[in-house]
Amino acid sequence: MEKGVVFRALMWSLAAFFAWLMIANLLWPPQPPAAPAVTATQPAAEPADSLGEAPPETASAETPAKGEAPSTRPGLDGFAVQGSETPETVILGTIEGGPESPFRMEVELTSLGASVRSVTLSDFAAEVRGTERYRLLDPVPTLDADEHTSFSIERVTVDGREIPVAEVCWQVAPPADPVADLATARFELPVLDGEDRHLLTLVREYRLAAQAAEEQRYDLDMSILVENHDQAPHQVVVTLLGPIGVHQEDPRTDYRAASVGTGEPGSVNTRHEEFRTLRGSERRVLYGSGSDEPLVWAAADNKFFTCTVAAVNGGDAGQTADFIAAANAVDLGAADASADGVTVQLATAARMVSPGGRERLGLACYLGPKDRRILQDEENHPDYVARGYYKQITRTYTWCTFGWLTEFMIKLLNGLYRVIPNYGVAIIILVLIVRTLLHPVTKAGQVNMMKMQKQMGKLTPKMEELKKKYANDKARMNQEIQKLYQSEGINPAGQMLTCLPMAIQMPIWVALWTSLNNNIAMRHEPFVLWIHDLTAADALLRFEGSYHVPLLGSMIGPVTALNIVPILLGVSMYVQQKLMPKPKPPQGQTSAQADQAAMMQKMMPLMSVFFALILYNAPSGLTVYIMASTLFGTIEQIRIRKHIKEVEARGGLEPGAAPVAGKDKRGPRGPLWLQRMRHQAGERWSQLQRQAEEAQRLRGKK
Repeated sequence: MEKGVVFRALMWSLAAFFAWLMIANLLWPPQPPAAPAVTATQPAAEPADSLGEAPPETASAETPAKGEAPSTRPGLDGFAVQGSETPETVILGTIEGGPESPFRMEVELTSLGASVRSVTLSDFAAEVRGTERYRLLDPVPTLDADEHTSFSIERVTVDGREIPVAEVCWQVAPPADPVADLATARFELPVLDGEDRHLLTLVREYRLAAQAAEEQRYDLDMSILVENHDQAPHQVVVTLLGPIGVHQEDPRTDYRAASVGTGEPGSVNTRHEEFRTLRGSERRVLYGSGSDEPLVWAAADNKFFTCTVAAVNGGDAGQTADFIAAANAVDLGAADASADGVTVQLATAARMVSPGGRERLGLACYLGPKDRRILQDEENHPDYVARGYYKQITRTYTWCTFGWLTEFMIKLLNGLYRVIPNYGVAIIILVLIVRTLLHPVTKAGQVNMMKMQKQMGKLTPKMEELKKKYANDKARMNQEIQKLYQSEGINPAGQMLTCLPMAIQMPIWVALWTSLNNNIAMRHEPFVLWIHDLTAADALLRFEGSYHVPLLGSMIGPVTALNIVPILLGVSMYVQQKLMPKPKPPQGQTSAQADQAAMMQKMMPLMSVFFALILYNAPSGLTVYIMASTLFGTIEQIRIRKHIKEVEARGGLEPGAAPVAGKDKRGPRGPLWLQRMRHQAGERWSQLQRQAEEAQRLRGKK
């Protein structure tokens, strides 16, 4: 088969596939998928209990429908709660005016469970170039036509006896301290005994302060108040849910996770469970009685936003508390079988409320962006820093790289953006800077790799003879091969050094990738022409519906638009692979080895097509980064190939030749600091090789 035939065939197949998508989109527009039917054979998943098994059914034979509770709702063992007939809605704050709004969010409360139905942020748009604001929390419909809402109290345990209150409509009470710049709401639920005596009152209070956009605070304060009207003390445990309905931001990968932070302020450790691993499971313990550290916060977050709940003393948002005894990640179930119903379930420690006394449990909620500039601002947000909210961002930083390196890349990228207010251009400049700094290491590694391959190629016939001669004596064969290396002046350890440049570069490139993938500052930021959002696919032409690529649908995701940048990326990767220096076939190469080498050469172009498909729905910022790196790498390969030819012409690839330090006969180029860094990198590389060869010679003498 001629060279490049396989690649051209695949490229034509890919072009034909997208052409067919465009024609099919025009002739037969796909219908949107219908919502799954709700049937009696699909029971809703029961929420898991943080303290044990799910609570038993109420003693009452009648179970009113959700939202239609009678004024007095029977409980267990003679307890009852006195709620309202129908649910009521209370709105805190406003999003009118967008970033100019005096409030950073609009919170919709419902008396059903005294919970948060939705949260909409005033500073962030839902879609690029759109006017609708971003909804951080939404109710999650269930299979039984009900819905899950955030921060709902599931039950209250009084003296060891459970009282379910999740489906009760609480009484809406006037706020205790109405202030002009403070939106507040208050819900009350009396608890009666078997003789209709008023034992306790459960109170939920919400406080949303008006704050300017430049303050960058996204706080909603909540508190749970237990008032004892009895003459005897009562022990109370409250079980409540965390945020529900956090949306999936990335269509390719679900970055959502339920997590907790434990430890002391300033030194917080995290543990998390990803949403996609919890679907269909009852619960995963995130924090329990066996932990030696107090729980600082619990959260549910997606790629760019987080809903974090911190326990605070007496409602004071500035002081942490340790009254949370258990935290589980649970899947409550959703009507569309998605992971939207995953949340954190919290249970308080048992609190003794004295006769005539009250017990207040404060919760400070951060409902906003996962922005390093906010969560690490010690001067303006010391409470965020002390509680370690930033750990929610860094949990994805340690994959094949270092956290500090990723943070440095984010700072460098944002610094370039301040000079050139275009993140696409900033990405290209950052890639060019990194490529330039790593060029001496890349060049030295490839030159020495070629040198090693040429040296080993000349030894292949002699090694084959030794293998045949000592086929029955492996120990003797290894000894003779080592003698052959020593006599030819070849250091086998140098093969390991040829991998050193790649080992040095990999954490840097991964850190750059991670910084682009986790930088909320790039959300809805345009680049050029049709690329309006660097955190989404470029989408030159959008289709009416979605399509799935056979066999690769799970990796690529639904195809909803014609994306040009990934196709250009595949072409640029193919060009770079063609320019990679290829060693000459070694002398004495067998036919099997030749066939294997030929197969590898044919497979390399296929990788460019594979990457183009895998990254088809990737954020355009990441694709621009890879393509810029590939294009600069192509230019770099042209220079390196020319340099290798010069080194080979003067015998620098022969056995025993001095290590190549990467000198350029055209003289120094670039600023003085760059010349120094190049010289130091080359000298260090030569020193490592000399040390390895000297160690090999000493072992030979011994």
